[in-house]
Amino acid sequence: MNVLASAQELIASGFRRIVSGDPDGQPEWVRELAHGMDAGYFGPGSAPWTVHGSLPTIVGGVRALLTQTLHPAALAGVRQHSRYESDALGRLVGTSQWLTVTTFGDTASVDRECARVKGMHRRVTGEFADANGARTAYAASDPNLLRWVHIAFTESFLATHLVWGGKIPGGPDAYVREWAKAGELVGVTDVPRSHAELKEAMASYSDVLRGDSDTWDTVRFIRQVPLPRAAGPAYAVL
Repeated sequence: MNVLASAQELIASGFRRIVSGDPDGQPEWVRELAHGMDAGYFGPGSAPWTVHGSLPTIVGGVRALLTQTLHPAALAGVRQHSRYESDALGRLVGTSQWLTVTTFGDTASVDRECARVKGMHRRVTGEFADANGARTAYAASDPNLLRWVHIAFTESFLATHLVWGGKIPGGPDAYVREWAKAGELVGVTDVPRSHAELKEAMASYSDVLRGDSDTWDTVRFIRQVPLPRAAGPAYAVL
């Protein structure tokens, strides 16, 4: 193994420990994946397996969280309902669990994981102030908001892989088309099914997205998460 590969594996193993919430990077929900009854919704050789099994996806996950903060409803949900400041690792662990199980788990495991996520979404409701100061209601289960979260993840995972990863079976279109199933499983409608459609979907939110003091406070927090000392070097690389 060359020096670059060794460094990449060191970073990856360190980050696996961070986002899994387990000192060995192998929590129970990861170990259970080995006992699946079928190949799941994607399977070996699929575009999602290739993209999500590579180191760039770690960077893509952080990039997606930063991108999602630009939507005022998504940001309000995080600030009002998550423990992101008191339990910074908790949100990373939950996101990592959803991504890993949905990609690599058997269909029964994926269905259970998506039911867990949808149950969480049903409890997340509230209000945020729009650009004019008016109060606007939001719900995490709203299909349009779910669509934003899905395309932000999809675009970020794909973008980082195209820069730092290898070839994708079927190319970017295959990844967007296949990963659309993950969005549908948590209630997303009107899911992009090609790279061009993904770009159009991202652009369609341009009038909604904004950056304000809450956005930048959250961005600064994500960039400087108060992690345990041992986890700091791996996260700092990102």
